Amino acid sequence: MSLTKISGVAAAIATVATDVATLVADGASPTQGHVNTLNTDFTALQTALTGLQGDVSSVLQKVLGVEFASGGDARATLETVRQILND
Repeated sequence: MSLTKISGVAAAIATVATDVATLVADGASPTQGHVNTLNTDFTALQTALTGLQGDVSSVLQKVLGVEFASGGDARATLETVRQILND
């Protein structure tokens, strides 16, 4: 798993948090520019998380023989991993 990808996700989360704080500071009248910035940065966060998910999937497949489920099945996959680790 790439530390660069993990750092990228962390940076994207921090950027989105800053964007949200800016909107909160705008109060009842956020500017369209601030909304657009958050939208762009949130999309970048989603992309970074998707890239990291691919790495996590590879690690789980190689180390534990578990395929990382996409979509709503992620909790079930994590529960499977927890059971494997506890065995």
